[in-house]
Amino acid sequence: MAVSLTLTPTLGVDKSASAANIADAALSRGYNVYYDPGTSKLTTRPGFKCATATPLTGGIDALHHFGGMIGTTPFSFLMCVSYGKLWKLNGIAWEEVATLNSADIIPQMVTFNSKLIIADGADDGLKSYDGTAVTTILESPANPTAVKEVSNRLVANSTTTPDYIFLSAAEQFDKWSAADGGYKIPAGYGDGLSVNGFASLHNKLVVSKLSSNEKRLYGVNMEGDASAWSTIALSSENAALGPHAIKSLGSSVCYIDTDGFAKLNPTDTYGDVAVDSEVGFMMGSDFRRFSKNASNVSLTWVASLGALAIIFTGNGLKEFHLFNPRHGFTQWESSDFKALNCVCELDGKIYLGGVSGYLYEMHTAGTDEVEPDNVLPLWGVARFKLYESATGKDLFLESGSKVNVDYVTSGQYNFEVYAGNAENKVLLQTFNTVSGSGQQELYDADTDIVDATYGLDSSTTGQDVCRSKFRGKGLMFQIRTHSGCRVAINSINAMVREV
Repeated sequence: MAVSLTLTPTLGVDKSASAANIADAALSRGYNVYYDPGTSKLTTRPGFKCATATPLTGGIDALHHFGGMIGTTPFSFLMCVSYGKLWKLNGIAWEEVATLNSADIIPQMVTFNSKLIIADGADDGLKSYDGTAVTTILESPANPTAVKEVSNRLVANSTTTPDYIFLSAAEQFDKWSAADGGYKIPAGYGDGLSVNGFASLHNKLVVSKLSSNEKRLYGVNMEGDASAWSTIALSSENAALGPHAIKSLGSSVCYIDTDGFAKLNPTDTYGDVAVDSEVGFMMGSDFRRFSKNASNVSLTWVASLGALAIIFTGNGLKEFHLFNPRHGFTQWESSDFKALNCVCELDGKIYLGGVSGYLYEMHTAGTDEVEPDNVLPLWGVARFKLYESATGKDLFLESGSKVNVDYVTSGQYNFEVYAGNAENKVLLQTFNTVSGSGQQELYDADTDIVDATYGLDSSTTGQDVCRSKFRGKGLMFQIRTHSGCRVAINSINAMVREV
């Protein structure tokens, strides 16, 4: 008797267990796919095109949208940091703005009251940019590497005064002294760690502190006047790797530490929060390995993708992952791209920058323009769980199995199957995409199911032959798009018989 399996990929990639032990709705691999926030369907990612005609020699380390008002006139700029310099996008070319403190520090930037505030580790403190000139903010903390807006104030660290956080006066970017309404608050005073990042969680400012062998998270209660704010310990075993590795996300704070990806969530007890490391387990040991080896880690919420971009670069890494709060993790990659360091959303457009020095803009086509006029077709992979026989018998895929997708762009996609590993694979059928959506049925082999003798576990011969009847100890289905094809996957309906 044949069993009908309906696979609807709604849970993202799960590497916490073997492919046979993940949920039916999970993926064992998911490359160049994401969950479209408009449909919640697993979809081949959009392509990239070059947004600048020439690259920046040092690569693009950080991107930031700087917007505000000059008098009554609104402005909006895309800013970037490249090898210790600040740049502003002017059309399809970068315009140099200023030299920053060091090429070895990726500064944190925040827009505050129509000023761009820059924490670049300089001895004389924070910098501000008003769209015309960069100036030093007098009396701001020395050697700052982290800055954030909180409760209508700026908060910054100082690597030379590691136990304190520094607050500007309310609504003032250039007032930091106590006489002007600024504050200096101890956070874990005397613990030997340095403040290295901030995030907001409801009425708390989450403060990360890190040393070479210890990590802490503290919370600053921000209720009432700043003079009454107090600090409490949240965790003695967690901290962000740096100012770019911690991000507020809805009612949680997400961060990357040496143990991988985790969240800080409110609990049922008023005022309390708790660390949730379970969500990071879905990526298994991958994120833990990346976090230990990467020299740069960043988290960026991309609203148009409905996902948090998680980027690990440096020391040979070029990992770009997406975390959808409802569906989980997917990964973007291309062997033809160098590492992507950063992502930024501006005026409905998504920009990416990386070590190539080119600025990329996301577009709906199924192509990647890796450099001007060098256009390559997009590809994507969605590999499902491994189904095995409970009795050790062979499994056969029967006629009547179907693939149900929506077509986004034209091209081809393959419906493939693995027999329990990534070595033995059969191409079941190649589909040419057309407009709209539909359910396509695999065509049948000529022999009866009981006469099928093609053993996927024992032979690799003829793997490029389209067929829908074969045998294997385990079956693992995969949809692979190529030739610029983009699809949204609804389901796979597989008819499987144990013999």
